[in-house]
Amino acid sequence: MTVRDHTTSDRAERNRTTRRTFLRAAGATALAAGIGTASLSGTAAAAPNDSFVETDGAQFVIDGEPVYLNGSNNFWLMDTYYGTPSLHDTVFSLYDRLGLNFVRTWGFNDGESEHGPTLQPSPGEYNEEAFERFDSLVAKAGEYGIKLVLPLVNNWEEYGGKGQYVSWVDGASSGDDFYTNEECKQLYKDYVEYVLTRENTITGVEYRNDPAIAVWELANEPRASSLSVEELTGWVEEMSAHIKSIDSNHLVSTGSEGFYTGGEHGSSYPYRANEGVDYVAQHQVDTIDCCSYHMYPIAWNLGADNGSDWIAQHHVDAQETIGKPAYAGEFGLSTSDVSMSERNSYYQDWYDTLDTEDAAGAMVWQVVDGSRESPPRLDSPTHGIYEDDTETLSIVQDYGARARAKSGTALEPDAPSAPTGVGLSGRTDTSIDVVWNATVGWGAGADHYAVTLDGEEATTLPAGTTSTTVTGLDPSTEYTLAVRAVDVNGTRSASSETVTLATLPSEVSTVVDPCADTSMLAEASDLDALTTDTTNPEYFVRPDGEADDARINRSAAEDVAMVYRVDGDLLDLAVEFHENASEGGDIEYYESTDGGASWQAVEVRRTEYSPPSSGGWSSQLHSKTGFSEGVDRVKLVLTGGSAAWAVQVGTVELTVGDGSDEPAAPPAVGGSANAPTDPDGDTLFEDVDGDGELNFPDVNTLFQNTESASVQDNAGFYDFSGDGVVDMQDVLALFELV
Repeated sequence: MTVRDHTTSDRAERNRTTRRTFLRAAGATALAAGIGTASLSGTAAAAPNDSFVETDGAQFVIDGEPVYLNGSNNFWLMDTYYGTPSLHDTVFSLYDRLGLNFVRTWGFNDGESEHGPTLQPSPGEYNEEAFERFDSLVAKAGEYGIKLVLPLVNNWEEYGGKGQYVSWVDGASSGDDFYTNEECKQLYKDYVEYVLTRENTITGVEYRNDPAIAVWELANEPRASSLSVEELTGWVEEMSAHIKSIDSNHLVSTGSEGFYTGGEHGSSYPYRANEGVDYVAQHQVDTIDCCSYHMYPIAWNLGADNGSDWIAQHHVDAQETIGKPAYAGEFGLSTSDVSMSERNSYYQDWYDTLDTEDAAGAMVWQVVDGSRESPPRLDSPTHGIYEDDTETLSIVQDYGARARAKSGTALEPDAPSAPTGVGLSGRTDTSIDVVWNATVGWGAGADHYAVTLDGEEATTLPAGTTSTTVTGLDPSTEYTLAVRAVDVNGTRSASSETVTLATLPSEVSTVVDPCADTSMLAEASDLDALTTDTTNPEYFVRPDGEADDARINRSAAEDVAMVYRVDGDLLDLAVEFHENASEGGDIEYYESTDGGASWQAVEVRRTEYSPPSSGGWSSQLHSKTGFSEGVDRVKLVLTGGSAAWAVQVGTVELTVGDGSDEPAAPPAVGGSANAPTDPDGDTLFEDVDGDGELNFPDVNTLFQNTESASVQDNAGFYDFSGDGVVDMQDVLALFELV
């Protein structure tokens, strides 16, 4: 079917998905770079990742100079289902903008899971797909200048934990057997050795030789209620020595909550926990390099008002008794226990204490991407710090600025890296939608982007935004655009590459195929192999956030073509694409100028605006602006994926010009000072010399300039004879009018 001849149905209008709609809906969270092709050019300035974190007395040092690190926990980074390279980019980009350089996440995931691949599904079996995600985490941390803290087993049952090891071993029964049973200990040692000696498939560097990792923690919050302090300390000695025998580069800590055993420290639960934990004794072990402690004062009946005392006590003990650096590995308050304003007040006090006590590092629980009102995953928003918790984030960032200020030159911020990938994602006759890749390496922390139009600053955008719409432009006109990143100190990056982008002509047709059926497809499509799907619309997200209630997909897992016929100039294309994360699949794009006799591949911009949902579906916008001259067909080939239903098309939009790029009025002819005019409003410009009158000088001007570019390039304005060309017949026709 010829798209210019199609009258869009009411349903198509309701389902219309334009690039403008997409950008406004996806906004700051859109990944403007192509999926899987985002360029991480530039070096993040927050923490150089070509040197290891070491210790000097009670300080962390890099290259011999003191460093004080600030960051966050984020267990989602290594989650079985959500912990994908896409999330790594999203979260690390957020941390880069906030100036966070110290990140703690899981270095374990044991036992089988119905939600996705795990690192160790069975004893001594290591899943490559899961470890490739681990590779991505470490590689991207290096690119973003982030130092990682990685516990190697969980005390708790989430993600397997010590209980999973116990279940694997005959004769082991209680969780505490993990620390004493020889077979359990050997399984743990084997896993640790595999992790430390693994060669990253992205960087080619073994984990034990990668400076993006700062600290290995023996466990996340090791406890053993049936064991004595001496017995748990023996496990700490044995396992830390095992790590040191394999990896001499990295620091090792316990991952402990920092409980005490009573006495002078206090009488509340964490001071007399009797969980086999002794903060001082276990961090005095020779093969432990630094001290870990956590703090959840309300959950522990410590009281939020006593939080600063807990922090101070651990740093005093670390500096004066143990003689090693200490870092706050986890701390936080739930907004179900205190109000947001109360939480902010406590956090301010705690960060002030961390600064006063010269904490080597601090990682709050936990800064996450997305908004508090609409968390992107199954987050419990009570403990999280979201992107719209601006007051809380400013407290975290302020502490980071103080930490950098007293660090050595290793943390001196560089200028932000220049934005990359500036391009066009949508346009009208009076506006241009501009997108770019998020800056990697914000120096002192992100403040904003500055967009220039024809060399002049046109607008500024918050640092989390990677798109904008420039309005008030002229039709069919080219403009130059560039983007700079500006950090919190006002330091500006170098300019991005300057790109030239054009608005659309005034007269265009936009046709939307809502993909409720195949009626808009040309006969050359593989119609017998295409079907529609209306099931589970809640898994398929449109750019406006609504459910996509009808999609086209394949009837078999093979390459299937959707072909659209185009009458006119194909200017822009936008396709809403849904991909099943576990099954894979994609769309390839082609254009034809000879009715489909031959096809040429074309590249499109792929933008993920909705990450994988609980049903496993991610949603992307595929867009292209500008096609070859004379394109009369465009083809979408649904390809790949192990299941037919894994590739679904939600909406296809084509923007078509009428085949004419003529301006609204012609330019001056033959050196005349004035442009021609149309005295009678018939769209023919009889006043050729522009003096306001129709007379013989107009005939003479046309006669003298018939073959000039100013006339021939604007022939439609001077075709007085109506034969489609401008020649002597038009001079004579104009003479007759005079």
